[in-house]
Amino acid sequence: LPLLVEGDVVGLLVAGREALDAFTDDDLLRAKAVAFWAGTALTRVQQLDQLRRYTTFLEQVVDVGQRVFEGEGPDALSRAILDGACRIGGYRGGMLLLQTPRGPFVAATSGEALAGALGRPAPADLASAAARRLPATRMLDVAEALGMELPAEQVYLVPLATPDGWVGCLVLLDPNGESPEDRLLEAYASRAAAASRHAALHCGRH
Repeated sequence: LPLLVEGDVVGLLVAGREALDAFTDDDLLRAKAVAFWAGTALTRVQQLDQLRRYTTFLEQVVDVGQRVFEGEGPDALSRAILDGACRIGGYRGGMLLLQTPRGPFVAATSGEALAGALGRPAPADLASAAARRLPATRMLDVAEALGMELPAEQVYLVPLATPDGWVGCLVLLDPNGESPEDRLLEAYASRAAAASRHAALHCGRH
């Protein structure tokens, strides 16, 4: 039986029995009632999950904006940007790369496994200009370039860019692959890029 909510199919209920007897009209009526309430409950859970994702996204965008407004320096802001990204996607760790005249470097880290990378020049593999995933096998090359051990996990690379150019990149431990948070993270990264560039210019004037 299809799980219908306002005419849209949101799932499928499959019921069976060991006996060879056919389902009676009463059996089908009860199954249809179960399908109706199951569809409604499933839709409600999906809506609540979507609301949670958007709420977390907006909270982190507002937090970064408030920090810029209060004049927080680039170092503290970089850590806040990375922490916000980890909260949005539920990641257990990551790095934030920022561009400098000498090339990108690791401006912030989250998680014990990546702490040793802070302040090091960033390998070219991580300085991505497009959102993409780097397979776990490539992380061995990244670890060698950084001169340290890294988790052998896939990472999600989300660039920070403004109309003026590439600002940096979020490098997030992402063993579970694609998720509904991906598009939110890309939107977050564009706002984080503007905030980071503003903080760097503000700091430079002082």
